[in-house]
Order: sequence, then C-alpha cells, then structure tokens
Amino acid sequence: MTKDVRMIITIEIENSRRMTINYMILSDTFGQKIREIQKQIGEMISEAVIESYDNRIRQEEAKGLKVLGRETRVVEMECGKVAVKRRVYQRKDGRRWKPIDELLGLEKYQRRDEKVMERNCVLAAQTTYRRTAEISSYLNEKAISASTIGRDVKRVGGKIAAQEKAYRAEEGGKICSEILNCESDGILIPLQKEKKHKAEIRMAIAYTGKKWISGNRYRLQNKLSIMAMDVTIEKW
Repeated sequence: MTKDVRMIITIEIENSRRMTINYMILSDTFGQKIREIQKQIGEMISEAVIESYDNRIRQEEAKGLKVLGRETRVVEMECGKVAVKRRVYQRKDGRRWKPIDELLGLEKYQRRDEKVMERNCVLAAQTTYRRTAEISSYLNEKAISASTIGRDVKRVGGKIAAQEKAYRAEEGGKICSEILNCESDGILIPLQKEKKHKAEIRMAIAYTGKKWISGNRYRLQNKLSIMAMDVTIEKW
C-alpha cells in the first residue's frame, strides 16, 4: 500500500519577495523525501537571506563604491551547504572588498565555517582524524579527508592560542605572596599511526592561596594554568 501527499510551501523574504515550492511526498520514501525537502529549503532560505544582506550593504556601507562584479563560493555551514553569491567592490584606495565575507566571518579560501570546524575538532579530540573524517562525511553527506580534519584542528587551535595571547597582559602583574603553591601532573596520549609510542602532556597549576566558598569548596586565588609538550623534566 502506498499513499502520497501534495505539499506547497510559500516562503516570504523581506521586500515582499516570495518563493513557492511544490512537493509530492510518497509514503514509501517518506523519510528520505522529508530530508531532501529540509535540505533544499535550507539552501534556498540561506541564499535568499545572503542576497538580502548583500543588497543592504550596497545601499549602506558600500554606497558609491564601484562594483567589479559578483563571485560565488560554496561554504559548509551548520545549516548545510550554502552558495554565497556576493558583490565585489573596489575601495577608494583600489583594493578589492568583499563585505559579505567579513559579515559571515569567512576567510580567504575557507570552505567550512567556524562552527563546522569546531565540531570536527570536538570529534577529533575523541578519536583519530581518519575516523573523524568518516563521521563528518556521513553527517554532511560530503566526503572529507583526514588531512582536512588536521587543518581544521590546526586553524581552530591557532585562533584559540592567539586569543589567549591577546588576553594576557604584555607586562606581568606584581602580586606579593609569602607562599606560591604549585601542583603538577601529566597524562600519556597515543599518537596517530603510532602503536607503541605515546606523548606526554605536562600540566601544572600555580596559585597564591585558597578562598573558602561553602562547605568543603574553595576557590584558588591568582590561579595560573600551564600546559606543555616535548619538554624535559629539568625545563619543566
């Protein structure tokens, strides 16, 4: 027994722009068809919203600038694959400017947005790059290699390191303390493609004292966390 249902979806974007989509959903392919519809609607909405962003920038921030043309790039985002079609402007100093890329936080040649890369990093922290690539390929329905996962980990890790460096003061503060408490430990982690060798991550914490919160709970004062790899015991 097979049943079918006709579905009409109308989507209205600002400035009275409307899109109407017709679907026929068969009972024997219900799950697959619903997934296809969700994917198609997501792509259509994403492209329409980005186009609206682009038009608004044209009327506001880019008003009076020369338009060199339009370029399209495909980016994997949380909502799926998105075709980003945007205007390219020429600044007054002659440089090319792509404001939509800045608006969406996309760097040059970037194919996955920050959230997708962060998701890959979370998976990579739990298993190997190769297994992460297999899981990501299945979830996104698009093949991705282990080397791509490695690049995502390197890029996200580099940004986190840069943020931490920018957060730290250029000149260290001065805190008077009669005692500096230090605790250190380490953990061995297996290396990819290495069955016998392991790397040791050294972790340490320094603090000047403890402040009582409640019960048996205390908060460390002036806490400093340190982590390192490939350092000798003497240097550590």
